[in-house]
Amino acid sequence: MKMPVRNILFGLVVFFTTIFNFIQALERTPRDVNGLAPEFNKNHALRYERSGDERVYTVLFYEGSEQEMITFFSEFHEFIRREYRNMRMAHLTIPNHLYEEVILDIRSNPAVDSITHEILIESDGWEKTKISASSFASRKFKGDGAGVLIFIIDSGIDDHPEFENRIDRSMSRGFGERHTDSYTDSYDCQGLSHGTKVAGLAAGRTTGIATGATLVSYAVMRCGFGGTSSTTIEEAMADIYSKMLFEYSDKKIVVNLSNGPSVHTQASPASLKIEEDISNAGGIVIRAGGNEGSDACAYGQTG
Repeated sequence: MKMPVRNILFGLVVFFTTIFNFIQALERTPRDVNGLAPEFNKNHALRYERSGDERVYTVLFYEGSEQEMITFFSEFHEFIRREYRNMRMAHLTIPNHLYEEVILDIRSNPAVDSITHEILIESDGWEKTKISASSFASRKFKGDGAGVLIFIIDSGIDDHPEFENRIDRSMSRGFGERHTDSYTDSYDCQGLSHGTKVAGLAAGRTTGIATGATLVSYAVMRCGFGGTSSTTIEEAMADIYSKMLFEYSDKKIVVNLSNGPSVHTQASPASLKIEEDISNAGGIVIRAGGNEGSDACAYGQTG
């Protein structure tokens, strides 16, 4: 007895549909790529190593690709967390189940210079900080820093007599978990006080160097954890650069980052690009060399 042709065709349709759905399911399952070398280029985009349903990435665009960048923003608008057009940069939030598909599309975009995963920067004990001032013994400093804005990108700054009301709270703000639409926190975390210590070294009345400078607190550390993320720091630095272009063009700017990156959290291309932009606009960026005893040149403009 022969099987009707339509039954054969129906069976083939069911068979191929099943195979197709199986392949699609495999493609939607993100593979573990954490073993890839953490090279900062668009062919080695790494997934963020913490649990969760989505991960954050920084995309940096080539110079001269402004029109292609705008097209990119339109094409990937559902994943855009924030655009930084002046710096040719964007932060994207990508769900895990779309990771491989979206990353492949981004990597194939000719305007993309690099794509890097968000990195957590954890505290390993602030008291390990080492200061060597022997090279300053023969120098003579002039002035007290009056008229200079020192941005402290850290855990926040508490009020203290050492600062003599030289913390500008109107300019200070929080980032990441320290900022919402209705709330921003620029004060130091209880029990941490790292940002306050750094501010004291920079501009304290008796403990600092620039005793007349104005302090601006950019709080990026997560209270209770003592850490932050690379994208939060990039957001804070991008905010400073944008304000330098449009609001602080007549100000003298110093930016201090004492987050102490380790050899596993080297400065990303986007972070280094913003440092360069700030420097080219007349600012000075100082980044801590870390506590690991490794080559500080890997961390950007260390001081």
